[in-house]
Amino acid sequence: MSSKATLLTEKIGLSLGECARQARHRLTLVAPFIKRKALERLIADVTPSVTLTVVTRWKVDEISAGASDLSVFDLVHERVGSRLLLHPRLHAKVLLIDDQVAAIGSANVTDAALGFADRPNAEVMATLHPVPNRLFLFLLHLERDAVPATEELRRKFEEAVKAAAPQLTLPVVEVTGDAPRGPPSLFPCFRNPEQLHRGYVSVVEFSDPEARAAILDDLAVLALPDGLDEPTFRERVGVRLLAVGSVRAFDEFVTQPRYFGEMVEWLKGRGVLADQSPEDRKLYLQTLVRWLRHFLPTRYRLEEPNYSELFGRVEGWQG
Repeated sequence: MSSKATLLTEKIGLSLGECARQARHRLTLVAPFIKRKALERLIADVTPSVTLTVVTRWKVDEISAGASDLSVFDLVHERVGSRLLLHPRLHAKVLLIDDQVAAIGSANVTDAALGFADRPNAEVMATLHPVPNRLFLFLLHLERDAVPATEELRRKFEEAVKAAAPQLTLPVVEVTGDAPRGPPSLFPCFRNPEQLHRGYVSVVEFSDPEARAAILDDLAVLALPDGLDEPTFRERVGVRLLAVGSVRAFDEFVTQPRYFGEMVEWLKGRGVLADQSPEDRKLYLQTLVRWLRHFLPTRYRLEEPNYSELFGRVEGWQG
């Protein structure tokens, strides 16, 4: 799906504020430098019921220099259901409105960057509609690698900033905590392969966060070009499936038909699956078999003799 881009080079803050005002459900803001006054102005007309996710970075020297405000923490947490996440290597600038429109570019959330200052920076932002899947994937990975800002972490940074003032050497405050990371990497993840092409066209079609994350993770492994029609997509996915080492090993294992219990036991010794519960291994096996039957329907055969599933490569069946 191709996206239409519109460039913003003047009065960027006013344009982005107008975009943000259209949000009805979710607003995601990503920027390494955020000043409270600029953020207040940017979201001034956003409906209070809209949940806000802000991803930024906190570094003692940058906060000491006035590049960012720790009080952004208070502003975000005043909004019900909103959250502030910290990513130590963040450099991206993104605004995402209800998954429908995104703005990406160079501007941080400061008066100078957004054009609110008398002498604004020379910045450029581009609005995208619809939002490409690759941006959703980037944001998913960004959130997984971030940690939530807490009262305790904010206090540590405040103390470090105060202590840094008379010193030449800045104290180090590590951003640590329990990041909202996803499950161990398994492929495939999405349990409904017949719907994968819909997600490939646009993951916005799926409102469930877990389903969306699974689709994005699988598409990242498949690494297919954009714009494939469904028959070509299915053919390419089938080829890519057998190019993945774990799937290729399973394909070799089922050269001769195997019962469900045999396959679950075999998975017990395979990579991250070794650490999964028996139930999780069963769920993964069901997903894998669904994918193989959907994308490579002539290669495999499934039967249920005596109420037990028997699955394998077509050439391995006798009679």
